[in-house]
Parts: sequence; structure tokens; C-alpha cells
Amino acid sequence: MSYILIGLLIFLCIWYFFFRTPRPKIMPLNIDKDDPTMLAAIQAAKNSLDEFKKLLAKHPKEGHAKVPFTTSSGETEFLWGAITGIQNDDLDIFLTTPPVTHEGKIDRNVKHNLNEIVDWTVTVPKEKIKGGFTMKAMFQIYEDQYGELPKTLLKEKSMYE
Repeated sequence: MSYILIGLLIFLCIWYFFFRTPRPKIMPLNIDKDDPTMLAAIQAAKNSLDEFKKLLAKHPKEGHAKVPFTTSSGETEFLWGAITGIQNDDLDIFLTTPPVTHEGKIDRNVKHNLNEIVDWTVTVPKEKIKGGFTMKAMFQIYEDQYGELPKTLLKEKSMYE
């Protein structure tokens, strides 16, 4: 009887591991911090901050920015957040993506200067998303690493100008 219970337990553990363990539907990207495609995208975003400010003035609730965040492990990650306020070149941002290498709680309400932004987006109604330079770079890097984009990413890619 104990052999049957042990066998059943082993079977359930194996089944759980193979069929219940979450696996990414989209392979994660490993992007070197010195990747030329990404560096060019960041520079393009920084070069277009005046356009970002103009679009934000017209669509203040539609802006997002990608900003640096220092994690508990000392790593710098770049997180997306919604713009909740702007005064001159200072932005109030509500972080919408969680950090990967951070432990503990974070204050999702942060302040950053416009010059700290590494990317930005503004969703203009009835148009494609403006900005998103690092997003477009990641689509290109994904295609370079894995070939064609999955359907969900193809759909997302088509949303950018």
C-alpha cells in the first residue's frame, strides 16, 4: 500500500512539474547593456524628448516613460510607468512594471527628471503609439535571436508608429 502512495506522489510531482509549472509563452530576451540596437534606440528616445513633451501637453493621461530603478540587489533595471504629473522637466511616475531582481516592497510613485528617461510612449487616440524606441528595438532583437515574432508580439509591434 505504501508503494502505491509513494508511486502516486511521484507521479503527481512529475505531472505538476511538466504540466503546471509556468513557462513563458514568449522566450525572454537577453540583451547586453552595450547592444548597439538598444543603445541607438535609447539615443533616439533621448533625442526626441521635445516631441514627448509636446505630445504629453496634448494627451496628458496617455504618457508613459521607461526609467532607471535601483533594486535591492544593487542592479539597475529599467521600468515602465505612467506619467501622473509633469512640472517643467520633472515627472511624477507611477511604476507599472515590477522589477525582476528586487526583493521587498517598492514605492511605485517615483519622481524622475526628463533627462533620466530611456524611452517614452504616448498613445494618441485613433493613431499608432508614438515613441517606444526600445520596444521597437526589442522586437528587432527578438527577430534576430529567434526568427519571426510570435503572433502576440506581431500584433503589439503593429501598434507602434
